[in-house]
This record gives sequence, C-alpha cells and structure tokens, in this order.
Amino acid sequence: TGYTFEEAVGQTPRILKSGNTPSVNYRQLWRDITHLKEWRGELLNKKKNGDTYWEYTIISPMVNDEGELINFLAVKENITEKKRLEEEQKQLLEIIENTNAYVATCDLKLNLIYGNKALRDVLEIGDKDISKYNIASFRTRRAKEILAEMIKSVNETGRWIGENSYQSKSGKVIPVLQVVVLHKNVKGELSHISSTSIDITRAKAAESEMVRLNNELREFSRHLQYIRETEKNKIAKEVHDALGQGLAAIKFDVSWLKKHLGDDREVLEQKTDEILESISEKLAAFRKIYASANTTMIEELGLHASVVHLIDLFTKSSFILVKFSTNIQDEKINSTQSLALYRILEECISNIMRYAGATQVSVSVMKQDNSLVMQIADNGHGFDISGVDPKVHH
Repeated sequence: TGYTFEEAVGQTPRILKSGNTPSVNYRQLWRDITHLKEWRGELLNKKKNGDTYWEYTIISPMVNDEGELINFLAVKENITEKKRLEEEQKQLLEIIENTNAYVATCDLKLNLIYGNKALRDVLEIGDKDISKYNIASFRTRRAKEILAEMIKSVNETGRWIGENSYQSKSGKVIPVLQVVVLHKNVKGELSHISSTSIDITRAKAAESEMVRLNNELREFSRHLQYIRETEKNKIAKEVHDALGQGLAAIKFDVSWLKKHLGDDREVLEQKTDEILESISEKLAAFRKIYASANTTMIEELGLHASVVHLIDLFTKSSFILVKFSTNIQDEKINSTQSLALYRILEECISNIMRYAGATQVSVSVMKQDNSLVMQIADNGHGFDISGVDPKVHH
C-alpha cells in the first residue's frame, strides 16, 4: 500500500478506501463481521500514492474465551493483475462474440465447447446449449473430402489453413476460409481445438462471375474475329462482283469503242453513254463499299450524319421504310462510342434485311442524361429470345 508500519498503526481501514467500492458492500461487510461471521469479497482500494489496486479479502472476527469480540483479522491477496486479465478476457470475448467471423472451440472428440454468435446464427442453433453438438453434424461433402488432409496437417504442424464449408441445420452450405489450431495445456498435453472462419460466399460468387466473364470475353473475341473475317469476305465479294466484273465489262466496252471509232457517230454516242452509265454505277458501288469499310466518315461527319447516310443506303437497297428519330444532331459524340453504335446499327439492319421479313423499321438514337440510348425495332416475324445462347451470340 505504500504506508509504513508507523503510518498505518492506529489508523482505520478507511485510509485505503478509494471511493470506487459500492457502499452497500461495506455495509454488508460490517454487518457480517460484527455478527461474528466471516466475510469474503473483492475491494478496489487505494495506495498512499493514489494508485488503485484490487484485493481479495477474507475478514474474520476474533473472540476471546468468553466469546467476546476483541479483534478482526484480515487476510488479503493483491488480485490487480488477475482482474486486469479478466477484463482483457471479457473485452476479447466481447469482440469474438460480436465479430462477423465464425469462432469455435471443441474438445478432442470434436464436441463443441464454444461458438460465437455469428457461428450460432449461421448454423441455425441459436443460443441453445452448444455442447450437445458435434462438428460432424455440420460437415459438407467438401469438408469430408479434405478431412484427412486437415487431420494430417494439424497433427504435423499444429494447424491447418484452407477453404472449407459448413452446412446449417436447414441444409444451407456456407463456403469459408478456415484456420484450425490444435492447443495444449500447461502440461503440454493436447487439450482442445479452435477454429476461426470467414464467409467467402461473395468471393466465390465473384470468382465464378469472373470465370463466366472471361469465358464470355473469349467467346466475344472469337465472335469479333468471325465478324472481321466475314466483313473482309463481304467486302472482297462486293469488290469482285460490283467493281471487278464491272470494270472488266467497261474494259471490253472501251476496246469495242476503240475498234469502232470510224463507225456512225450516233452508234458511238450511244455506246459512250452506256459506258458512262456503267462507270456511274461502279462509282456508286465504290462509295457504298467505302462507306461500309471506312471509319473516317464517322470522324468527319459525326454520328448523326453517318447514321442518316447508312439508313439512306439501307432504304435504297432493301426498299424497307425506316423511321429515324434523334436529338443528337449537334452533339459532339466520342468517335469510339459513335463507331460502336454505328456498327451495331449496321449489323442490326443487315440482319433485318436478311432474316426478319420486315416492311418497316424504326431507329432511335437519343441522349438521356449522361447516356446514349439506341433502339432498333422492326415489324418482322422475330425470334425466340429465350432460345438464344448469349455465350455465342452478342
């Protein structure tokens, strides 16, 4: 306490009073010892320097041969460190009880000794006596598959870390990342097993989604490659059919003209007109192929003018009526976004012309807040959307 013998002798125990022990405790203490009863309890007392300390006290009344009360004997133990450890354990237990991780301890036969609230909730066992449950009751097929590996690791290294899963009473499976530790007592004997797990349901779902997206991206990459090759072949065919054969025909016509320069003027003029008309057709075909293959048009004219031009070409070649509506005439749209929308429209109206059997098409390109929304519809016979595999078709 810091008091010398001389300072303490003659004083009452009040010199140790800290003011932190409830007065009801003192009343019970004096009531007991003055009635010749022994009192046991904990007191938070104060040293001479003002520091507080905890003590466990046994106070016994002392009587003479005539049974008269003559003294009190107090035997005290400083339990400050013990109280500090108890408080730390209390705080730790509160943390464990309220954490989202699943914390459990069990004996060597895997009977549960303790399970925190998160574990009790996920296993659906509530606040019932947890000791009546065995870990085996909550094993999944995955847990059974890795059991031998877990036992081997725990026996060899004292711990096991890996992915496992729990199964609740209702059959719900919860994937977890788990740490299992084998504990020993002060004598070095095996005493119990602890387990700490975190729910990785979201992580597993994200992993599954990533795999799905990667597969979709691979399929999409193949699809884009197919589209590029198809586009190349289409352009090559158009160049061959529309330009190659036409230019060959013009060459023959010019050769004929060269051989008949001395013929009747009227005949020559008629032949010249035919050649000029053929050249005009080839120029129109060239412009169509150029417009389809060249992306600089989008950069030069913008999305609105490019869409109008594409719709005009489609209408002339398919004789299908197209109703176009937009609010982006004067908007400056990013060229990459514009090209994406243009290609989607190009692909859609090509499919409409080839497969839909439509007589009317509506195209809408609208700016809504910070988004560009393009809608394409036709009055054709359509198709079963649920029958389309999104992994193959985009």
